[in-house]
Amino acid sequence: MKKVINQVAKNGIILIEEQKHSNGVKQFIFDCGNGYQASVVRGGGITYGGNHGKFELAIFKDGEICYDTPITSDVLGYLTKREVEKTLLEISKL
Repeated sequence: MKKVINQVAKNGIILIEEQKHSNGVKQFIFDCGNGYQASVVRGGGITYGGNHGKFELAIFKDGEICYDTPITSDVLGYLTKREVEKTLLEISKL
């Protein structure tokens, strides 16, 4: 089930969408205010760290996954909530 949120999170980063997929994965889409977005997922046993209660984060630019930022050249897995917040802030500064 998809839910449009448009709620300002920390530092002006906006949580724009929350979705729970049928496989148990919960997904959050953040707009970082500079053309970049982040998809943060957790659960379902198919995400990097989901079986351990951790998060996976992918960076998007213009609707496509972005593999060439100074932050990472891949998705980031096994993140804590604090690490997700830190990474979202880093993305907002790109």
